[in-house]
Amino acid sequence: MCKSFAANDKDAITIVKSKIKNNTLKAFGSNDTGVTQHFVNGEMQAQASDEFPGQDADYGLDSNGESGFNLVKIDNKGNELTQSAENWDCVKDLNTGLMWEVKVDDVTSPRHKARSYELKTATYTPNKNDHALATCSTDGNSDFCNTEQYVNHINTIKLCGNSDWRLPTANEQFDLLDLSESRRLHDADLLTGMNLNFFPYINGGNDDLGWYWNTTRFTTDDPEALIYTSVDQAGDTIGDLTYGIDLCKSDKAVDEDGCYYENALLVRLVTE
Repeated sequence: MCKSFAANDKDAITIVKSKIKNNTLKAFGSNDTGVTQHFVNGEMQAQASDEFPGQDADYGLDSNGESGFNLVKIDNKGNELTQSAENWDCVKDLNTGLMWEVKVDDVTSPRHKARSYELKTATYTPNKNDHALATCSTDGNSDFCNTEQYVNHINTIKLCGNSDWRLPTANEQFDLLDLSESRRLHDADLLTGMNLNFFPYINGGNDDLGWYWNTTRFTTDDPEALIYTSVDQAGDTIGDLTYGIDLCKSDKAVDEDGCYYENALLVRLVTE
């Protein structure tokens, strides 16, 4: 028979807290929020307070004092590098097992930090207004206009030794964010939730929110709706998930039938 505890049993509370702190996040293969400070009497501090217990910094991977993230630099052949390496192409997240593409600061590269792409999937074909926002519409490089082309290219060159790169989910994007980050982008007065020691080339994107394409559709009652979840990775709302990316159905003419949406976003791919 399972032992039962009273709602105010201190031993039971201690046991449950310990299990959450030591096991839960690791079992799910997830990162924590990165928050290591405590909010006490209107101020942030490193030390916990008995007057304000149960704060985020006391639980999960955050409690190890280093935000709980475990990232490794990877070279283009898939080899692990030291933390001090100055040249790397990918980052491996040892907590989740995912490997992330690192953008570059070369405007001629399809991996350039500010290059935007139209979304193209098995169920969505970009419209003319999407295309007008994509970087290829101004630089003339039609080989790198949409996400399908980009994924195929990265898989063909086997970036970091992998050929199964894909667009991430919104949850995967969110999980990479350090919500305690207060770093500012190098070329813009924007905060970012990305660790610039590993992802040095970050761009605010169209709305200075750091959005990049994911595969997560926002659920609505309208079967005709094409809405994708957005994850704020820059600005003052880091970590905010909304349904901010509306797309026109491909079989509708833009500016007709009440459809006026146009989108081209940044891309950062992921692989297992």
